[in-house]
Amino acid sequence: MQIGLNDYMKENFSHQGRIPIYVFTGGETALNEARRRQADLWQAGEPHFLCNRSMTLKPDGSPRIDDLGDSLFLRAHALLLDKSVEGIILVLQDESVLMTGFPFDGVSSKVAADDGFLSASGTAPLDREVRVRIAKMVDQLPIIDGTV
Repeated sequence: MQIGLNDYMKENFSHQGRIPIYVFTGGETALNEARRRQADLWQAGEPHFLCNRSMTLKPDGSPRIDDLGDSLFLRAHALLLDKSVEGIILVLQDESVLMTGFPFDGVSSKVAADDGFLSASGTAPLDREVRVRIAKMVDQLPIIDGTV
């Protein structure tokens, strides 16, 4: 019996070889919603790491020790390179993505939790124009459902 490429891909590479990536945007509400999603996925047997600019959490919610500083791009990129990572929840809370871009070309879902973005250099709220640019950049990320 000969197996087709699509059947082989479905059987051996779930999500077309991609890991699920969920993006939450905003301030404290975004982080809280992302942490709830991580806990729900953990309970469902789907371990996902969570990262924002200043921390990375293991799938059980405990901190992952690293020396990546305050860089959302580096944290997400490090998770993408880690073969043990089965899913990522990224929490975008500042304008850093405007300078670095995203380290991936698509996501599983996007949730705009609130409009509480703060400046990466402090605690000042971002201008409306900057928030609009962030929203536009996130909107341009394609949703990839992972089915073959």
